[in-house]
Amino acid sequence: MRLILASTSPRRKELLSLLEVPFEVADPDLVEELAPNIDAARQAKMFAERKARSCAEKAPDALVLAAAQSKLDVAVLAWAVGAARRLRALGKIALISAPVHAETLAWVKTRHAYVDVLSQIEPQLLSLIAPRIVGFDSGSNLGQVSQWTSALRRHVRAVFVHLPGTNFDFSGAGNLGATGFGLTAHANRATLGEEAGRLARIADDQNGVSYIDNVISTAELSILKRKGIRFVSGPLIGLPADLAACLRAPAWEKAQLAASA
Repeated sequence: MRLILASTSPRRKELLSLLEVPFEVADPDLVEELAPNIDAARQAKMFAERKARSCAEKAPDALVLAAAQSKLDVAVLAWAVGAARRLRALGKIALISAPVHAETLAWVKTRHAYVDVLSQIEPQLLSLIAPRIVGFDSGSNLGQVSQWTSALRRHVRAVFVHLPGTNFDFSGAGNLGATGFGLTAHANRATLGEEAGRLARIADDQNGVSYIDNVISTAELSILKRKGIRFVSGPLIGLPADLAACLRAPAWEKAQLAASA
């Protein structure tokens, strides 16, 4: 299926080229006139949808990449592919987690575009990449996540879900099909242990692993280990040999080190 970039921006073309997948460039027939009573985020989404529609009308058989958020997600994916290529050249193995926004996956057209790009990445590189779904808020409906993970896992071995906190109701969501669930350690470190415990239970109930990023001290490492957190990242984290005795390097099939982008 044809992939069309609905933008003549040299920078966006350069970023998409990093994926080394064939695509075409189209100039969308749209004049971006700002409306005074619409907020910037909604305005950007409206422009992106109109750009995609103008190009899709001329090429109904193609997947059109136009939404601002999906362009950013593909750019991040391109960065992850480049990182995977450099690791292979060095003879190293790592799991690189590439964030993809829930907004990209929620819209059928951009989800298909993102998955189509995944399908065209060299398998040896794709085996090192794990999409991490981000962009949820406390009111997000998790009902669609299983559909998203199912589409992604046709091409990748692992998909992670990054939560803003643990105050989500999973009772009616069923199994989401994610490899793991995680969150970022926030400024209020006093509640980190409680959050970690709830996160570990969510991951266990979903048959997944748990992770927390932005870990900044060996004391936090010890707390997270006791709470059952499996993966950690942050400014403190380095090679397994350099870590405190409270943690061991995680076993991830043939991977020597699990890393987050």
